[in-house]
Amino acid sequence: FPSRASREALNAVRRARHAMGRVCGAVSRLLPRRLGARLARELLAAYAEKVTADALALADVSVDESDSLRGILAEAFDPRGLLVALPGSLVSGGGRAAADAEASALVDGLEGEAWMKGSFLPSMLDARLTDLAEWWDEGRLPALGFDVAEVAGFIRANFEASENRAAVLERLGER
Repeated sequence: FPSRASREALNAVRRARHAMGRVCGAVSRLLPRRLGARLARELLAAYAEKVTADALALADVSVDESDSLRGILAEAFDPRGLLVALPGSLVSGGGRAAADAEASALVDGLEGEAWMKGSFLPSMLDARLTDLAEWWDEGRLPALGFDVAEVAGFIRANFEASENRAAVLERLGER
């Protein structure tokens, strides 16, 4: 069973998504197209930056917390269900599929890396330490916007102190 803190974090993400979905949907649908999309994207980017920064700021994450965090982050960065579905008469096609396509288009048009970083964190939580080192060396993590300090902090928070962890941190240039 998830801890109380995990349940509270998941509920906070759900409340934030609900609020973001309502505001972004209203802004993108009611304002002139370009202006509405730009403002909705700015709101989504701010949300993504906050959630990603908070996740990366965690220290000493247990295995159980890691499992909960994976689910929380997967939900936080899933564009499906983000926007309120409108009846077909109000939006071409209408319904859930149209709202999800609209949300995906907004997310795809985001500037900056916060959404990409946040949506990749669940994969990092599933990864082995050696995978993270390889992804860094291959340039995959930097391409998503992660810097050395973020990756090193993530490794320190999610992997026990060991020779292997020390070697990977050394490889990153962080000790």
